[in-house]
Amino acid sequence: MLTINHNHTFKTIQIVFWYNEVLNEKTIAYRFLLGKLLRYYTDESKTAKKLNEEFSYLYGARLSEGVKMFKGNHYLYYCLTIANADIVNEPNLLLEALKLYQKIVYNRQRFDNKNVNIVKKQLLELIEKRKEDKSEIAKLGYYNKVFSNHIFGKDLIGTKEEVSEITSEKLYDYYQNSFLNNELTITINGDISESDEAFIRNNFPIAKDLPKPNLELETFVKNTEIQLHEEYTKMHQALIYIGYFSDITYDSKNYEAMVLMYILLGSSPDSRLFRIIREQMMLAYEVDAEYDIDRKLLTVYAGVELSKKELAQEKILDIMENLIQYGPTVSELDSAKKYLKSVMYTSQDYQLSQTFREFLNLFFTENKTLEEKIKKIDAVTINDVKEVLNGLELTGIYILHGDDENEE
Repeated sequence: MLTINHNHTFKTIQIVFWYNEVLNEKTIAYRFLLGKLLRYYTDESKTAKKLNEEFSYLYGARLSEGVKMFKGNHYLYYCLTIANADIVNEPNLLLEALKLYQKIVYNRQRFDNKNVNIVKKQLLELIEKRKEDKSEIAKLGYYNKVFSNHIFGKDLIGTKEEVSEITSEKLYDYYQNSFLNNELTITINGDISESDEAFIRNNFPIAKDLPKPNLELETFVKNTEIQLHEEYTKMHQALIYIGYFSDITYDSKNYEAMVLMYILLGSSPDSRLFRIIREQMMLAYEVDAEYDIDRKLLTVYAGVELSKKELAQEKILDIMENLIQYGPTVSELDSAKKYLKSVMYTSQDYQLSQTFREFLNLFFTENKTLEEKIKKIDAVTINDVKEVLNGLELTGIYILHGDDENEE
């Protein structure tokens, strides 16, 4: 599948190559490591420095990589950003960048052991560094407790043990026999020429259809009772995560109502959690609320002082109970609508936001314009938000905190 937004707004062109396979716990570490390795060097440019020099010759073209879970599938993606050829008066600029990209991703012999070890070391260092980030530890711990042994509770970069076991031979075997057979979707944001479009269509193995959702991953055993999990680490604070399951997806009629609900709950300066928990009661230094579409999980978060964690948890649950029972006020809903529309208008100034949105739009039953989306937001009523709230199912509470008695 190939989609192009011939956008004249920006001076650059962005092309994202989305490589998809079913989310699989055994290949998570392979995909993250492979994504970084392919970007690190090529068979011709054998060091990162030389490869980066090749990009610099293309008017500072950039190539970034990442992984994303969506609809039960695992995407390894590369985002190529390059100057518009007309602006720099180089008609073959994009063509040269695409040929370099082919060398990076497709034209590979056996992987170089030295470079594999360098990238492995970098990834292992990243995994260790993330252990110092208490919020990363807490969020992963929260997902792990909510989803138990299900893959939704795993980290999408792999574990230290998984990465350590990957050899050059194993990685190349995965590259040849799995990655190169991945379904490829390409999204383009920028004014490319007809000849460049033809080159892309003729020289990349683009899938004819969109990847099918992996519905099997949505099946897991939910907790039958509300679970409370507490874990300890050395710090002078507590991080509280409260989770609620929902059935809302991108195509649900109340999707916009869900977004507005978590904004008025905790994702804006006018939100209920921010005003009451943070400003009025001064129980938290940070609050937030977000909805993970793939996991179908609403998460309420608060960072609090150790001595206030029990009271903060109690008051947050009180606020949620009140909101579920009575719904939001008219002013809260209006404020959330203004906030969301402001974010959407602002995102139009950022090319990467638009480029990623092009990918998500492929999966919508209604590919709405910005104006149509704004109308949908304006049409949300308090009863719509109440319907979303009434569909929430409290699943668990996770708290990562220090220990008052053992803190120095």
